[in-house]
Amino acid sequence: MNTFTENNKSAFQALEILCCEFVGNDAVTENIFAEKAMSLLGEIERFTEEDIDEKHEFGEGLSYAIPYVSKRMVALIMFMKPGACIDAHDHHGFAGVMRLIRGEVKVENFSLSDFGQVCESGEFNIVPGKITVVAEDECSAILSGDSNIHQVTAGENGAIFFDIYAMTEDRGRSDFFEVLREEADGRRTVKIKASVAIPE
Repeated sequence: MNTFTENNKSAFQALEILCCEFVGNDAVTENIFAEKAMSLLGEIERFTEEDIDEKHEFGEGLSYAIPYVSKRMVALIMFMKPGACIDAHDHHGFAGVMRLIRGEVKVENFSLSDFGQVCESGEFNIVPGKITVVAEDECSAILSGDSNIHQVTAGENGAIFFDIYAMTEDRGRSDFFEVLREEADGRRTVKIKASVAIPE
């Protein structure tokens, strides 16, 4: 991993500068950030799973590596086996841009219903929104809205993607949701099953 990081040092440093500009400058909108991040991610050298030797298991068919971390940026590589799924989760304290290195993923977005009301049991409802299929060398952004709940599922050939997180707070967090009930219209009743610190 040290060799991979060193070989891409200039690209990571440029991405870090962009993340700092995004966090500290209102003139750098989310769309500008996403567009510039996608261009810089294109400068990362091509690699395969075999080139990355410091991976961590994340769930069934999922593993990840973190080649670069600073105060305002986290670079993450996610490896997904065919059909593997990153459960519905949100982002707190950071915005992310994804670039597919190999394969494709389906990104399903959800929003809060009932005005985000949480009952005493900790349950609340989310409703389905936009579905995006991201193919190899394409980019997708998960930005810092009030509701950015999304689920990521790998295609039949699996997927590898690169995430760049701009840290709007010193420590970010993702809440992952357990689906308790799902209606025919796609509405889901969920509760938080785990919270993961970013960077972990």
